[in-house]
Amino acid sequence: MDMVATSAPTPTTAPSPRARGGWTLRAWFLGVSLLVIAGLLVLYTGGAYMLTNRAVERWADHLLTHLAEDAVNRTRQLAAEGQHPATGAFVLPTSPDFQVQIWYVWPDRLELIARSPQAPNVALDPEARASLPRHPIARNVRWGSEVWRVRTEVRPAEAEGRWWVIQVAVNMTPWQEWTTTMVVGLIAADLVVGGLLALLLVRMSRWMLWPMEQVSQLAQDIVQDEELSRRLPTNQPVPELNLWAEAFNTALDRLEEILQQQRRFLADVSHELRTPLTIIRGQAQLMRRAGHYDPEAVADIEKEAERLSRLVEDLLFLARAEAGALPLRREPVDLDALLLEVVRQSRVLAERKGLRLALAHLEPLPVVGDPDRLTQALLNLVSNAVQYTPPGGEVQIGARREGDWALVWVRDTGPGIAAEDLPHLFERFYRADRARTRRGSRGFGLGLSIVHWIVDAHGGYVTVRSREGQGATFTIALPLDPERVVDLADDEADEEGAAAQA
Repeated sequence: MDMVATSAPTPTTAPSPRARGGWTLRAWFLGVSLLVIAGLLVLYTGGAYMLTNRAVERWADHLLTHLAEDAVNRTRQLAAEGQHPATGAFVLPTSPDFQVQIWYVWPDRLELIARSPQAPNVALDPEARASLPRHPIARNVRWGSEVWRVRTEVRPAEAEGRWWVIQVAVNMTPWQEWTTTMVVGLIAADLVVGGLLALLLVRMSRWMLWPMEQVSQLAQDIVQDEELSRRLPTNQPVPELNLWAEAFNTALDRLEEILQQQRRFLADVSHELRTPLTIIRGQAQLMRRAGHYDPEAVADIEKEAERLSRLVEDLLFLARAEAGALPLRREPVDLDALLLEVVRQSRVLAERKGLRLALAHLEPLPVVGDPDRLTQALLNLVSNAVQYTPPGGEVQIGARREGDWALVWVRDTGPGIAAEDLPHLFERFYRADRARTRRGSRGFGLGLSIVHWIVDAHGGYVTVRSREGQGATFTIALPLDPERVVDLADDEADEEGAAAQA
C-alpha cells in the first residue's frame, strides 16, 4: 500500500514567561473568592434582618390599625351611653403590651378624653401628636429601656369642625431582644458557612490549579534537565482540564520537534560545511606544495565552493521567506509552458546520469503566481527525482487539470521512501536514509522545504506518494486562474464547433 504525506504549514507558539513576585494565582483565587463570599453573606444577613424587621413592623401597624378602630368605637359608645369619666378620661381596657390615647382638639389646647389603664397622661408620641398628620404615621419610640411602636391618626369628632388625635402603641421590646438573638445566630451561621466554603475553595483551588502547577514544575524540569519527553496526564474528570493539558502537550510536541530540527541542523550543517572546507583547504595545500597549477584541485575547489554557495543561498532563501522579506510576483503564468522549460533544462542533468526524462502528459494550465519561484519549485522536484533514481531508471513529468486545481507530478523509479520518513520530508534539513544520502548525494535537506514554502505561498499544497522499492511521486497542486480557465473553455468549445462543422 502506498504511503501518502501532505505538506501543511505548522503554527508556532511562543512560551509564556512565568510571573514572578506578588501573589500567587491560588492566593488571588482564594482571596477574591473569599471576599465575594463574605460580601454575599453580609448582604444575605442584612437583607434577612431588614426583610424580617419590615414584615414585623407591617404586622404591628396592621394590629394597631384595628386597635385604634376599636378604641374609637368604644369611646363613642361610652359617650353615647352618657357615662362621664371620674378622672376626665374614659378608661379603655387593653393588654399590658398595648397602650391607647384619644385626644380631643380644642382651639387652644388638646384634651385627653380616653386612654388605656397603663397609658401615661402625656402623649405617647408628642412630636407626631403636635404635627396633626393628615395621614396615619407609625414609628418606633423609645421609653426608657423599652421600644414601642406608636401609630398616630387624626379623625373627625362628633362636633362640627372638631378632631380627635388617636395614638395607639404596642411594645416592641421582645421583638428587639429576639432580633439581637437572630442577628447573633445569623452571624454564627455565616461564620460556619464561610468556613466550610473556604475549606471547599481550598480543595477546589488545588484541584483546578493543579494542571498549572504541573506546567510550572514541568517547565522548571525542562529548563534544568533539557528533557522534553514529559507530558501532562489527560485523564482528568473535567473536560476543560483535559483540553488544556492536551494543548500544552501539543505545544511541547512542537517545541521538541523544533529542538530536534535544531540539533539536526547543527549536526548536518557542521558536517556539510566541514567536508567542502576540508577539501578546499587540502587542495590549496596540495597546490602550494606542488608549486604549480593543478586542474583537478582547482575543479574540486570550484565544485565545493559551488556547494557552499548553494547552501548559503538556500539558507538565505528560507530565512527571508520566514521573515516576510521575499516578495512574490502575482501575474498570469502558463504552467504547461513553464513545465516544458523545466524539462528542457533538466534533460542534460538526467542524461549525464544515464536516466530517461519523459513528459507523460500535458494540458493547458493557467495559474497566477511568480514564474521564477514556480520554476524553482519544479526544478527542485525534478533534481530531487534525478538525484535518487539509479542509472538506467526513468523520471516522468506530467500536468493535468482536476476540478479547479492544476496538478503537476514528478514520478521516479528510485528506491522509494520509508513510511517513517514520509511525515518529515518537508521539514528543514531532514533527509531520508541519511547514510545513503551522504554517500551518494550532495543535498542539504533544504530543497523540499523550499518547494513547500513556494507552493504554500501560492495557495497550493504538495503531496508525496511512495512505496519502498517502487519509487516516489511528488504532486504539486495549485489553484487555477478562474478568469483564464473560462476563456480557455470558450476557446475549446469554439474549436470543437469548428471541427464538427468541418
